[in-house]
Amino acid sequence: MDKLANYRNFIKKILTEYYEWASNTPREGVEECLAFDEVRDHYFWFHLGWDGKRRVQGVMVYLRIRGGKIWVTDPNAIAMQRRILYTASHLVDETPKLFYL
Repeated sequence: MDKLANYRNFIKKILTEYYEWASNTPREGVEECLAFDEVRDHYFWFHLGWDGKRRVQGVMVYLRIRGGKIWVTDPNAIAMQRRILYTASHLVDETPKLFYL
């Protein structure tokens, strides 16, 4: 499997694990969602719904692969960054470099 395919697989795996964790502590009226666009290499974990009369929506994590690099949109997602680096270093010969949008 090539490097990009490995990146795609472990990004989906990591986001799915976080999604499942968040789904185990559901908020009534709010849904956790995943969206993977492997053609354009965009990967989202987000939530949406209603909290009473208040609309709830937000992207928890948005990752993308661009130019053979993983781009992270939220530099505060430190735990996820460490997980990506650790996992990637075991899947490919090099540790990926994370870049921020």
